[in-house]
Amino acid sequence: MSLKRKLVTLTIAEKVNIIREVTKSGKKKNEIAKQFNIPPSTLSTILKNKDDILQKYETNKGCMKRMKICEYPDIEEKAEFFATKLGHKQFKASQGWLSNWKIRNNVFFRKICGENASVDQSICSD
Repeated sequence: MSLKRKLVTLTIAEKVNIIREVTKSGKKKNEIAKQFNIPPSTLSTILKNKDDILQKYETNKGCMKRMKICEYPDIEEKAEFFATKLGHKQFKASQGWLSNWKIRNNVFFRKICGENASVDQSICSD
């Protein structure tokens, strides 16, 4: 029976280092995978998504751990604005903060479908 591999979570910066190592060195991909202690399939996936990884790294300057995009940037921007106005210098509007805020304030983002959604807006304004 083979041993189960331990899951290795890589940051965006580590993935960029792997991409740079592959492009500049003449090593085989298996050697690079062993060097970074990842399976060869993970290395292939990183190389397949290298354009997206490099673009995310450049836009966020490597401070992002995963490639999650912000779902509600306007709410996070306003939260950071109010935090600076109130003097909270260490505040960061993360995904976890946003989900907890939505639960605390009973806010739901849903698509409305059915009869109410199909009403002509010009009739409502009268």
